[in-house]
Formats: sequence, C-alpha cells, structure tokens
Amino acid sequence: MKKAVVVILLSVFLPSCVTPQSQGPFIVGKPWGGPAPYGERVHPGIDYDIPTGAPVVAVSNGKVVHIGDLGADGLEIVVMHGPHFKSLYAHMSTVAVATGQMVKRGQFLGLSGESNSYGKPKYAHLHFGICKNGPGLDCHNVSASFDPNLFWLGGQPRCFEPRTDYSIYPQNAITLPLACGEHGKALRPGAS
Repeated sequence: MKKAVVVILLSVFLPSCVTPQSQGPFIVGKPWGGPAPYGERVHPGIDYDIPTGAPVVAVSNGKVVHIGDLGADGLEIVVMHGPHFKSLYAHMSTVAVATGQMVKRGQFLGLSGESNSYGKPKYAHLHFGICKNGPGLDCHNVSASFDPNLFWLGGQPRCFEPRTDYSIYPQNAITLPLACGEHGKALRPGAS
C-alpha cells in the first residue's frame, strides 16, 4: 500500500517539476500525467505549445465521432480509431472536417487555437489525448485516457510523411498530431 501511495504521489508531482520537453520539432508544455486544475486533477493528454493557426492532422485512420464547442476554450474533435481507442484534439480555432467523416493518417483536421487553461489567458496550444472507447468515458479524465507515449509509431514521436507507406503499421501506431516539415508548410493558411 505504501508503495502505491508513493508511486501516485511521484506521478502527480514529478511531471510538474520537469522542464518542457520536445517531441519531434514541438515543445510539450504539459505532459500526460501532470497535475491539472480540472477533472480528476491529473492531465489526461499532452499540451503542445504552438502558435495559434498551426495545422493539426489525424494521427491514424479513423472516423470523426464528435466535434464540440468549448466556448472560450475553442473547439474539439474526437476521432475513433477502431474498437480500442479515440484521439482528442482540443483548443482548436477552426475545424475542417465533419462528424461522421472518415479521415486518413496525416489528413488536415483544422487549425490550433488557444484557451484560458492553467490561469494563462490566451494560452496558445493543442491539447492531444488518446482516450479509451466505451459508454460514459470522458476524454477529459485521466482514468479514461491512455498515455500517448505508448502509441508512437516505432516507439518515437514522428511527423507524418506523405511519401511513407503506413499500411505496414497497425492502426494503433500513431504519428504526431501536428503537421511538420513540408507537409506542415503546405497545410498552413495562405500556402499555395
């Protein structure tokens, strides 16, 4: 019992002491499992510190099952990837897909936005989460989420590359939710 309490305390307090880390070309402002001022008080996803208007892409093939308006905290999209998990993209400024639409890995979903999270007005970031499927499961709670770091394609966060054949990888092997490199440049507003 004492070990369980120590592990829980470390998992809550240590992530908040860590300096921001990077995943691919992006900075993680808030990791999965860190403290959060909502839900079950544990952060159920990864916050990428990015400017408003960064292109957000699907991490794997799936179906858009929810688009929601979070008011001052922007828009959110949930994509179901088969029977085992969903991906959540929150604090978006615009959405380029519709509920019921099938999407492919790397497909443009919309643009990142901002929220008033953590007492930071206009905190520009993308909240990304991997959620369990099932009735009554809320992606905003850590008990209904998985650590996204367990799902990276090849064990490392990687940018989607349009020329790569992803058919050899399982559907639960994900790429980064943000468009990078030339693919990212092509998806930016005003790109020709």
